[in-house]
Amino acid sequence: MQAFNALGELGILYQIDPTAPFTEMQGDTFVVDSISLPRETLKRLTGDCDDLTVLYCTMLESIGIETALVTVPGHIFCAFNTDVPSADYKMISPDRAITIESGGTIWVPVEITMIGKRSFTEAWSKGISEFTEWDSAPARRGFYKTGEAQGLFRPVVLRETDLGLQYGDDEAVVAAFKRDIEKLSESILKPVKIEAETKNTAQNWNSYGVAAAKLGAFDLAEKAFDRAIEKKSDYTNAKLNLGSLFYLNKKYTSAIEIYHGIELSAANTRIPERTLFNLYLNMSRTSYALEKNDDAGVYYNKAMKLDPDKASDFAYLGSGAEGTRATDGAKGDAVYFFE
Repeated sequence: MQAFNALGELGILYQIDPTAPFTEMQGDTFVVDSISLPRETLKRLTGDCDDLTVLYCTMLESIGIETALVTVPGHIFCAFNTDVPSADYKMISPDRAITIESGGTIWVPVEITMIGKRSFTEAWSKGISEFTEWDSAPARRGFYKTGEAQGLFRPVVLRETDLGLQYGDDEAVVAAFKRDIEKLSESILKPVKIEAETKNTAQNWNSYGVAAAKLGAFDLAEKAFDRAIEKKSDYTNAKLNLGSLFYLNKKYTSAIEIYHGIELSAANTRIPERTLFNLYLNMSRTSYALEKNDDAGVYYNKAMKLDPDKASDFAYLGSGAEGTRATDGAKGDAVYFFE
């Protein structure tokens, strides 16, 4: 979404190649189509569908997002891999039909010619309609993964002379991204919320809270976890999730209070080892954030006894070392929510 909106902010627009339009070049074995390098498209700020597709795929590939070139009669556009397993498609959209499955993961198609004219979600909708239009004739539709294509045709990298391009207004890009992500989040959360309200069980409210938390809707998640605990006062998963939410919001005192409550009840409640590991690890990280290094070490050792391999990724918690706290974010902000 951010890449799509950034290109729109730069002012890049779709323009048919007057000398070699893709619609005429595709499939003609007697001509060679001319496709601009991404750096050339960035300088010119216009491109045919093939130019814009190459530019967009390049941007995503450069930050490790797998892409594909999608061809249909007279047109080419992009798709990218969300890395979400096919079975978990609801994490991307409640409507499975607006996504593409390939290699066991969910891909999102993007009609790249809509840059600067329509929102990302509209470009996604257009992309899937163009893809499914050929469901009855799949042989006329192509899906070529960029990484595999680069096994035959090596990518061309930037040169020093290509540096210094203007990159637009950061705030405008972020604003457009927020609009798109809020719209997508609403579509994902709506059916989960309806199910929670209809069934009104602790498990359903907890599931809604997890979905909201993963999308960054922390206020909704907190209310959902509270509802789950109201329904079932000894619901360990919901309490652990609420503590994790407080941790992410840097409400460390509230988080440790939740964790201590779970720890006290663990003596009388059978808690799965995996859950107990995460409890101790979270207590260690929260204590560390509160600069209580001794407590952090105690809980880290408890987690270490349950799963030495996973705990080893957080060895700094058991060292009591000062000066590493500022680098904790990359490791410490990743939490696991329990369904």
